Amino acid sequence: QHSRHGDTRHSTLLHSLASKAAEPWFEVLWCWTTTGTLPVGSAIDSSSNRSTSVGRGREFFVAEDLSISDAQLWHGRFILLQDNVPLGVISMNLAERALILGKGINFIRLCLGEGRWELDLASLCSNQQETNKKASLGYRYDPATASSTGSINCHPGKTVRDERSNYANVLDMTISRMAEQVNSHILKSLRDKHHLQTHLWALKQFLLLGRGDFASALLDGLHRELDPRSDDARRVGLGEMDGVYVHTLTSVVETALRTTNAKHLPSYVLARLKVELISDSSEGRPDAWDAFHLAYEVDAPLMAVVHPEAAELYRRVFTLLFRLARIVYMLNRTWRHSTALHHALRKLSLAYPDSPADARQRALLLLRRIALTRQSILHFASNLQSYLMFEVVEGGYETMATGAARATTLDEVIAAHDDYLSEIVRKSLLDHDDEEEGFDAAGRTGEGVDDSPTSTSASKPGGRSLGKELARVLDSSLRFCRVHSIMFERALKSVDTATRKRRAAERRALAGEWGYDSIDKDVDGTNLFNSLSDESQILEVESTADEFDLALSNLLMALDRTLDEGPPQVVVASRGVGVDGSGLPWWRRNGGVNGPPAWSNDDSLRFLAFRLDFNEYYDGRQEGTGVGVGIGIDTDAVPVEN
Repeated sequence: QHSRHGDTRHSTLLHSLASKAAEPWFEVLWCWTTTGTLPVGSAIDSSSNRSTSVGRGREFFVAEDLSISDAQLWHGRFILLQDNVPLGVISMNLAERALILGKGINFIRLCLGEGRWELDLASLCSNQQETNKKASLGYRYDPATASSTGSINCHPGKTVRDERSNYANVLDMTISRMAEQVNSHILKSLRDKHHLQTHLWALKQFLLLGRGDFASALLDGLHRELDPRSDDARRVGLGEMDGVYVHTLTSVVETALRTTNAKHLPSYVLARLKVELISDSSEGRPDAWDAFHLAYEVDAPLMAVVHPEAAELYRRVFTLLFRLARIVYMLNRTWRHSTALHHALRKLSLAYPDSPADARQRALLLLRRIALTRQSILHFASNLQSYLMFEVVEGGYETMATGAARATTLDEVIAAHDDYLSEIVRKSLLDHDDEEEGFDAAGRTGEGVDDSPTSTSASKPGGRSLGKELARVLDSSLRFCRVHSIMFERALKSVDTATRKRRAAERRALAGEWGYDSIDKDVDGTNLFNSLSDESQILEVESTADEFDLALSNLLMALDRTLDEGPPQVVVASRGVGVDGSGLPWWRRNGGVNGPPAWSNDDSLRFLAFRLDFNEYYDGRQEGTGVGVGIGIDTDAVPVEN
């Protein structure tokens, strides 16, 4: 009001006083946007309210949280104090861009290691004297201009008129041109000097198991290292983690690298690959396989893109993909055992036709049931693995790589990478709320969840979250693979024992001695058939097979419901409506008219659901209702094929 006074002497005096009073503030702004330095007293306590911290020594709108390390500088080190932004002088949009500009300069010096880097100010004001440089770049306060445009800049909301006014302002143009220099230098250094794109590709190759030869060699090495230890641990009653150390597993990873094409990758990639053992403290005796995790070490400046939250998402997806790869590996291995066992049983049946027919019939029925379930699990695992690797990971990476290559700022690169990981987590059926509901990051069910039949989420088939339903399918698959593997290894040992005794008898016969002094139940297969036809063993196979069928049925129902209605919502059990009382799905309550966004139009996920149950075998199966095909104890029972 005083600046618009009718008395020119009065208004001129006020303009002069306001301009002089604003010079120290613009000096601070100049130092921040050109050198990235803040005045003394700009540090804040990380426990305070970052958006409203105003006090002594904090006249400027940028504060520094010294508790944030240099590696995490881009994420939270510098904070915008919104209450300190002089909206009558600059807009909120300009303040935010000034914050990013100064943060970028600090990032170059502290994270990129270029402490002497400076802005090229000469290109911004080449025709100005040094004394007029700041004023010519807009680092001054003009009360007349501010008063005439005050109705535009004083409001934090942005309109078309705001944007036009800001870009017409000299200071706004100066900040934009400075930001171009800073962003261009940051991205050029990340791409050329620090190999950002190569590291993102390596994360996909190793943590997302995109390199198939390495994944196969790793599984072979871990099988040789961990499975004998697990067998010994079960035999003597120890935990499976006893005797498993990081350095022994690191040697397995290094062997897998040396024996595959991964050995040709740059040393700055291979040196970052590490092994971690992360066991669930809630488990008394954790599984060594589940505790194994690959890690890819990143530091400044790469940590700006692969920040701790992104690293946690990589770990969750790796856990899912690794468990799935382990299931496929175990199924293929037990298939080889099954082939050898069937061949041995056929030879025994031909050589000793008088062996117990009842036990033989039940053993063959058991093997048939195992084969049917193994094929069902392999069908599920191979289809899910193909979907995840080719349609989710590879497709998402191509989109992310294109977006990162076209990015003009570091924030755009970070956003492209974060969107890439978020989309992988969503399409991998790993709900973000799984850990809050009581699952660990590995997708295994944990403590603290009401899974009783009366709970809201478990009150109907497939009523749990997709992440939990998927975890149950993987758990049941692994349980079946373990039962299958133990049973067949025991049977093959019996076959080996019979083979050794038979060869010893043949050598004695050739030497003119008696081959057998009495009937040997190992040689004629009686012990083998009795072992395979044991009732407790049949019931165990039947139980694990039915458990898988039921878990997969619930997963498919939850997936179908999610594709049709969107993610599950909190429901009031007595009324059966949404928490707002409308009774509408979440996407309709938000104004949607064409179905839930990002789910109803996800053709790849719909096609996955179709492939997993193409013959509608699991359609309509409900928790607590009928179980799968039974073997029974009656030898006349014939299992129905899937």
